[in-house]
Amino acid sequence: MRLRKAFTLVELLVVIAIIGILVALLLPAIQAARGAARRISCSNHLKQIALATHNYHDTHGVFPAGGLNWPTPAGQPNPPRFRNVSLFVLILPQVEQGPLSASWDFNDPWQNVLSGQAGTVLNVLICPSDNLPERFALDSSGRRFGMTSYGGNAGVQSYPANLATRDGVFFMNSNNRIADLLDGTSNTLLFGERYHRDVHYDQNAGTFTKMNGWGYWCPSAGAPGMGDVTLGALVPVNYLHPEGVAVDAVYESRRITAMGSGHPGGCQVALADGSTRFLSESVELSLFQALSTRAGGETVGRY
Repeated sequence: MRLRKAFTLVELLVVIAIIGILVALLLPAIQAARGAARRISCSNHLKQIALATHNYHDTHGVFPAGGLNWPTPAGQPNPPRFRNVSLFVLILPQVEQGPLSASWDFNDPWQNVLSGQAGTVLNVLICPSDNLPERFALDSSGRRFGMTSYGGNAGVQSYPANLATRDGVFFMNSNNRIADLLDGTSNTLLFGERYHRDVHYDQNAGTFTKMNGWGYWCPSAGAPGMGDVTLGALVPVNYLHPEGVAVDAVYESRRITAMGSGHPGGCQVALADGSTRFLSESVELSLFQALSTRAGGETVGRY
């Protein structure tokens, strides 16, 4: 009777080694393909948001304000019921969230927090490469807020309010029209990305809010929220907090409104002409800031 020949140990090890080499060769390609898919998805989200703001402009004659706040009516109980609304709330109908917008309490926005509507997760506002452990965050009282990976361009500096340059498109009580973008729609940023991973910022935040506590699309009704829904060009793209440096008000304003992403080498932006493109982290800060202003008169070269 003939015996069936089996694999030797050497042959088996050779096969395993070959499989290991093939996996090592294929893994970077798979990761690159996944990264490209996430980047395309992010670009599509930005295009949808940019188109939504243009549709809002068509309806109202102006771009949505970065945020709206108006006085609390006299006679309301203490504590007062704050009346603040963000640009993302204003464009809810334009991002296919008509029912949410229709049920939104604009007279008393705090009720949207208490009812849980402010905690709604809107996929169009999330970049798949953003470092968000959850797509919502809880404040110190356990109230839920939906997160966003994107922010409207407020200009060179968007936060805090007393230092905001207000030379971009979106800021508190802004009412800019396309005609106000004197630098041209193809030379003016509309939206950019916010990246929530910054180990050194979180390690040195102390009493300051960590990165995952910024970026509510419907900010707390007790604060205007421009640090949540707008970004600026005060620091370079993909700026990270320096290692071992305590976070103070200056470093907070630099980091939380910095444009950046989990995409290698830069971040995605939407321009006011509705197009999207990848903005390299190596772009000169002066050029980046020129793109952030709506009527600065700067010369914008190739980037």
